[in-house]
Amino acid sequence: MAHTGSQRGDAAIAEVLDSRSLDARSPASDTADPDSQAGDTAADGHVTSDRSDLACSDLSDAHLATQWRELGVRYHRLQCAIDRALQADADITSSEFEVLELLVGADAGKMRMSELSGQVHLSQSALSRLVAGLEKDGLVTRTMCASDRRSVFTELTETGRQRYTQARPVQRAILRADLATSHRLCGGNG
Repeated sequence: MAHTGSQRGDAAIAEVLDSRSLDARSPASDTADPDSQAGDTAADGHVTSDRSDLACSDLSDAHLATQWRELGVRYHRLQCAIDRALQADADITSSEFEVLELLVGADAGKMRMSELSGQVHLSQSALSRLVAGLEKDGLVTRTMCASDRRSVFTELTETGRQRYTQARPVQRAILRADLATSHRLCGGNG
């Protein structure tokens, strides 16, 4: 049976909602009477509430679109701030930091390029260029897999670990400052 674009889109939305658990309600609140939830309907039709556990499905399309745009703007501003600070303080980009962080968290500080590719926001060719630059700077090494010559491993060097250790507080400070002002993840409604 052929699926329409709308059906594929609906399936993708359901998958994202399932995988991200965007509905932060606790199991106890799932059984609560939906009419007993605190909140009012605003002029634009979206539900306003002092509760932060309302499902995303309670938002109007206009409010959802506004939130999406605000999220994009916030992400790009944050990304630019992180890039500037990391380049100034640790001589790496945010993308390089992201790869180093993944390697720091990997078993033995080593991952297949295909694994890295699935966990970063870069295309495979962009990731390959980025890793080549990290290798040139002595932060990582690349080796062929002995059992599968098609696979390439990227491994963190001690210099790479030191650069990550230098850069991490810079990146985390920017994230903390943003969260402190937005209150989004620190319990506020902003």
